[in-house]
Amino acid sequence: MGLDPRLRRGLLEAGSESSSGCALLDEFEPCDDARRGCRDAPWAVAFCLLVVGVCHTAISYSGEVFEAATNARGHRQEDPVEAAEVYKTLLIAIFGAATASFCGGLLFLEVAKRNAPCLCWTALMMGPASLIITGMVMILSGTALNMMLGLCLFCLGVCYGSCVICCWSHLIPFTTLLIQTAVHVMRQHPFTIIISIVGAFLAVSWSLLCAFTCFGIYTVHSTDRGHSSRPDAPLYFIQCVVFMWGSMVAANTAQVACCGLFGRWYFGKDQGSPVSQSLKAALTTSFGSICFGSFIVAFIRALEFTLKQMRQSAQEEGNIVMCIVLCIIESLVACIGDIIEWFNEFAYVQCAVRGLGFLDSARATYALCTFSNCTMICADSLVSSVVVLGSVTISLLGTGTAWMLFKMFASDHPLRLALCTSLGFFVSFVTARATLQPLQSGVTAMVVCWAENPGGLARTRPELAREFAKRGSCWEDDVATASLRTSVDARTLQAVEMQSVPEGRQLAITVPPGVGPGETMQVTSPEGQLLQVQVPPGCGPGQQFFAAY
Repeated sequence: MGLDPRLRRGLLEAGSESSSGCALLDEFEPCDDARRGCRDAPWAVAFCLLVVGVCHTAISYSGEVFEAATNARGHRQEDPVEAAEVYKTLLIAIFGAATASFCGGLLFLEVAKRNAPCLCWTALMMGPASLIITGMVMILSGTALNMMLGLCLFCLGVCYGSCVICCWSHLIPFTTLLIQTAVHVMRQHPFTIIISIVGAFLAVSWSLLCAFTCFGIYTVHSTDRGHSSRPDAPLYFIQCVVFMWGSMVAANTAQVACCGLFGRWYFGKDQGSPVSQSLKAALTTSFGSICFGSFIVAFIRALEFTLKQMRQSAQEEGNIVMCIVLCIIESLVACIGDIIEWFNEFAYVQCAVRGLGFLDSARATYALCTFSNCTMICADSLVSSVVVLGSVTISLLGTGTAWMLFKMFASDHPLRLALCTSLGFFVSFVTARATLQPLQSGVTAMVVCWAENPGGLARTRPELAREFAKRGSCWEDDVATASLRTSVDARTLQAVEMQSVPEGRQLAITVPPGVGPGETMQVTSPEGQLLQVQVPPGCGPGQQFFAAY
């Protein structure tokens, strides 16, 4: 298919970075599985070796961990039968919380399909409403301290709600269109939700495995030293890298699979089994790129946490100057991490759609998004806020389910009930967030794909395409008119009725503004067939020519 000539010309004129991105986009077709190769394979090998190493270490130290747990149970003089019943009830409660959150997430998506504006308002106003209600309850409690804190919460909730109404209300229609489109694709391919949930729980499992391994190492070495202390900064940094790298790889693999599905839908290549094809690409050819991108973010986040620990140590020692210096460096590193983590979400789309390596995907994504000014689209989208706030609301349902199940089947022990409630909230939030994550991944994929081919969205969702065009285009006027504002008229509606001629069938096509002789354009036949036609010599904007098909 190749790049649109106008887009190619604009990227080549934008600078060296955009030119390199243009070459990559021109070389690799979207969703061309035949040309996919294994990218960044050394990073995939390194990650697999890390997984083997962590599992081996966990097995090696498992005896010490179980021995420490047995000794701790003996010191508490805990009845083994009673402990087994408590653990069983705890597992039942957590499973119930996960099930309730999953059902709540499905209900959330169904409501999003039927009444997205109401859902957006409910999710956005849930935070202010919670603050206001909590503040009123504390004010009515009667004590002076609670009344003061309640008044602060009440005022904060009112200000928060006012900001939502005044600053975000005009963004609700655009967010509604994004959510409805993403939910439409998810309903056609519901297995994306399962992939997202599996990825989230693999990330949690990796975290638990790393915690188990670190506890075993700490138990042995603290016994050898005879005292406990903070881990050294280099050791703490390595632990953080290992901990976060595995969790991010699991979560990002699910995200790349979801982006691949939405990319196939956008470019009209979702025939067959697009979910399995996207998942296969994420687990094979793009897995190295996922590991590479995840490692960059994990490295920066580990550095941030290490600086935070060093700052706390300096604070305990009373070194004010070092505290200030480390605080400044920590803030800078945190900002860099936020920027890279945000950009990676868009770069992974090209990994999923084209199978590019991570650095190549970053170059291609930078070229597209800067040329089409996608930051304005992202700034006007409230999908991430709706997903997060909706996940919190759904997790409350799961937390209540865990609390009721534990109260029903176990003794009313305050500490155990608090532990069950905390774990129930954590599992519920992870489940709800994973259920709704394809919404955010789908919107990200649509933004990146639109930056390359605005006409693709105009054919399937013309209203959303117009909203994108209002916010995102920074092309020259003639390019914007040709590719965006008249994407439906010039490229689909200008193909008039067929004319019967001896040689076959032909279309009468009007050349749109900004298109010159020799350039290729895409039109739709009366039967709905997509055709690539070339403007003949001497034919300019507004003139008509015939194309056989």
